[in-house]
Amino acid sequence: MNAEEELDPGRRRLLTGKFLRDRVEPSAGFGVSILECAVRQADEDGVLWIDYALANRGSERTNVFVYLRKEQPKRSVKVLRLDPDEVFRGSCRELGKKQAEEMFLEVEATSGANSQREVLKVHEATSAGITAPSAEHGGGVSILECAVRQADEDGVLWIDYALANRGSERTNVFVYLRKEQPKRSVKVLRLDPDEVFRGSCRELGKKQAEEMFLEVEATSGANSQREVLKVHEATPVRPPRGGET
Repeated sequence: MNAEEELDPGRRRLLTGKFLRDRVEPSAGFGVSILECAVRQADEDGVLWIDYALANRGSERTNVFVYLRKEQPKRSVKVLRLDPDEVFRGSCRELGKKQAEEMFLEVEATSGANSQREVLKVHEATSAGITAPSAEHGGGVSILECAVRQADEDGVLWIDYALANRGSERTNVFVYLRKEQPKRSVKVLRLDPDEVFRGSCRELGKKQAEEMFLEVEATSGANSQREVLKVHEATPVRPPRGGET
């Protein structure tokens, strides 16, 4: 997702738990996976080493781009229920952000057995205005717009947003705000079929509240894939059973 994918309001993500996978019509013989990712305890200089392993389980030679990103745990800003065709406009306050940080509004919606997740990058603007939903969106809850006003005299940012329920059911909606630093590239490589790659990258420490994620983008011809795995504290990554091929 480029430097950090800016999701179109019409695109949604299903809740998938620990992993977030985004594959665009891949062929049956396509697929790169993160086998493991763990961080070693910081050394005397405060440097963290992150060990990871990737495997190409497909039948095509694949371009792989590996990134590391850090983000603060998202915070809840609103819980509500939206009736069909209802539009909700709200605001939340944030005590400013570092220049390098990016802010994202994240919406999770549930109705019965159906679940949905949508993320929109917060842009600077005067205030949020209602716009028509994307034609490709169809039903469900969508973020119509989200914008941040300039900080006031106290350094407080106000984020205005608008949500709409375009579905036919009353829906529970959970709204979050999260901040993250732009992801940085740590490795670019090509993996042959059944090849396993083990690598490490260094990070100059992190704040206690920050979480780290390894993000992998893979492309081969018209196929593309994205996978994200949260970095956990553990011993260095172990080779998969059967050894490296």
